[in-house]
Amino acid sequence: MHFCLYLKGIYLIEHGVTMKNVFVLMSSYNGKLYIEEQIESILSQRGVDVTLFVRDDGSNDDTLSILNKFQSKYKNVVVTADNNLGAALSFMDLLFRIPDNSEFYALADQDDIWEPDKLVTAIEMLENNQNALLYSSNQKIVDSNNLYRQDRYSFIPPLDVFNIIDKNYLSGCTMVLKKKLLLKIRENRPSDDIITSRMHDTWIAAVAACFGEIIYDDKAFIRYRQH
Repeated sequence: MHFCLYLKGIYLIEHGVTMKNVFVLMSSYNGKLYIEEQIESILSQRGVDVTLFVRDDGSNDDTLSILNKFQSKYKNVVVTADNNLGAALSFMDLLFRIPDNSEFYALADQDDIWEPDKLVTAIEMLENNQNALLYSSNQKIVDSNNLYRQDRYSFIPPLDVFNIIDKNYLSGCTMVLKKKLLLKIRENRPSDDIITSRMHDTWIAAVAACFGEIIYDDKAFIRYRQH
C-alpha cells in the first residue's frame, strides 16, 4: 500500500490534480473470498483522498476479521458491525449515517475490482457539468478469476425518472454522488418496503433525475465479478 501511495503522489505531481475527498460506502456480507482485493483497489485510487466506510451486514464467516485488520492498519477505513438488513437497506443505512462533510460519495460492492482511475474520472465529469448530481458507468463483466468476458451494456440506458422507476440500469457499484445529492436524499427517507423491492440504487438514480442531471459513462472502470 505504501508503494501505491507513492505512485499516487507521482500521478498528482505529473497531472497537477487537486485531491478531492471521496467517502466510499460498502455493505459487506460473507465476502471473505474477494473483499480484500476489492478494498485494496479502493484504497489505491489515484488522484483522490478516499475514506472507506464499511457496514458489515451480519456476516458469519471471516469477513469481519478481515475488515478489522484493514481498520487497524489504515486510518481511512471505518468499520461498523451491525445486524442483517439485506444489501439495499444496509446501503440506505450508510447513506443516512455517514458524515456529510465530503465533497463526493461513492458506493462499492464487496466482490468487484476498481480500476485506478475510476473515482477521479467520475469526479472530473461531475465537476464539468454544474447540473449533474450523479455519475454512473458501464461495467466489465469478469468471472471469479477476474477474467474479462464482456461489457455489461452495449447501449446507453435511459436517464429520465420514469424509465428509471420502470427499469433501472444504473448500478450502485458504479455510482459517484455529489454532496448536494446526498443531502437531497436525506430530506425524505423512503419506506423499507420501497427500498427492498426496488433497491437503493434505483432510489438514488430517481432522486438525481428529479432534481438534476445524471452522467452515464459508456466506458467501464469497474470489473464486475460474477461468481
